[in-house]
Amino acid sequence: DLIFNLFLDHSPVYVFFKDEEMRSLYLSRNFEQMIGRPLNELLGKSMFELFPEDFAKKIVEDDKRIAAEGKPTSLEESLGDRDYVTIKFPILQSGRPPMLAGFTIDVTEKHRAKEELRRSAQEWQSTFDASNDAIFLLDAESAIRRYNRRAKQIFSITENDAVGRHCWEIAHGTSAPIPGCPVERSRKSKQRESMELEIGGRWYRITADPILDDSGELTGFVHTVSDITEQEDAADALAEKSEYLATVFDA
Repeated sequence: DLIFNLFLDHSPVYVFFKDEEMRSLYLSRNFEQMIGRPLNELLGKSMFELFPEDFAKKIVEDDKRIAAEGKPTSLEESLGDRDYVTIKFPILQSGRPPMLAGFTIDVTEKHRAKEELRRSAQEWQSTFDASNDAIFLLDAESAIRRYNRRAKQIFSITENDAVGRHCWEIAHGTSAPIPGCPVERSRKSKQRESMELEIGGRWYRITADPILDDSGELTGFVHTVSDITEQEDAADALAEKSEYLATVFDA
């Protein structure tokens, strides 16, 4: 009993045992913090004496079902602003109604971290997709890991059609990198490399930025495709105008 009581006093997990009437028989001391009452006021109480009515009703319904089914069950529960996972199992007794035991783990911080991660990923994806440039994230072998909405538009990519394929397959329809490929040049230089290329009647600036780990080893690339057609058209128009003015002055 001494060892068991010490365990209940110091367990970070909420441990409980219930009698045949599903009243609290043994509770770990941390239930004091959960419920806000001293332990001696919690023992021998029904769930309705310990918890808010709606929550107590659910507990009792779960307890009766688990006792009837005779097998352990995992439950997700929320009380106030805290989230819990509870494992309950029946204690079967010959010729007597079953008792119940289990333990509860506070998973609030885990859920909050998961939600924050989901929110951050959603914000990152929104920013990724808002770019006017096509962006591919490549692994060290130039296989596509992710791409944004603009990449789908420029290269007519269907859903998940590009993931795992090499960038040159999607962009150029070739089985190998094209001559002067900035990704292959960046692989060697481990620096930003770029080139300008005409695709489908429009001009693009193709850029590859290497992704290096802490030891300087290459782990992938950020591959960007920027439509510079208007810039090229403006440059051509300026060149034509300059040529015309030169002709006039020469005359």
